[in-house]
Amino acid sequence: LATREGRLESLRAMQQAALEDESAETWLAQQGLADAPRLARVIEVEEGWEAAVEVVLGHWLQSVLVDARAGQGHDLSGLETTAMALVENRSGGVEPRKGSLAARVQAPDAVPDAVIGWLNAVTTVGSLDQAWAGRDDLRDGESRVTPAGEWVGPGWVRVARGQGDQHNMLARERAIARLEAEIRGLGGESAGLAASIEQARASVASLD
Repeated sequence: LATREGRLESLRAMQQAALEDESAETWLAQQGLADAPRLARVIEVEEGWEAAVEVVLGHWLQSVLVDARAGQGHDLSGLETTAMALVENRSGGVEPRKGSLAARVQAPDAVPDAVIGWLNAVTTVGSLDQAWAGRDDLRDGESRVTPAGEWVGPGWVRVARGQGDQHNMLARERAIARLEAEIRGLGGESAGLAASIEQARASVASLD
């Protein structure tokens, strides 16, 4: 339990460093967005496709989700030394297209329509060879991506690996959720064992 709690604390710190820019926190607070969710924390991706979604969305995973009717973003003064992305939290109007990367996103109703639209334009394939095989048939705006995050489009190819805290944000978010569940289970087991130990000590005292 202690080992998992330590690992969870470490992962949370890494995730916070990857998702939050201290220079933007004051501006977010002024806009009433201090507690607004980040895209990386609401998007759920089918296991094995995290790298593909990361390479396609890139810095958009750090986006702050805002109310579609709030109008945040009209005044961007105070953000002279930072990068900031705001995505309207409008969802449910765009359906994932079969065979696209959007279809690999679970619970799409929780993901903004803009994000589903971006992922709908990307077809998933099993390998880099498959991606290259159909490359000449791709039209502008179309592309293919592999589970390893190899992204191929008409006239370009992109891959992003080993980028420090910015890398593996989705896999890290999944690991955090898994550790939180394990800790809840181990906490109950620990409490039960502690009660059993106390009972055993009372029995020992009585037998003595």
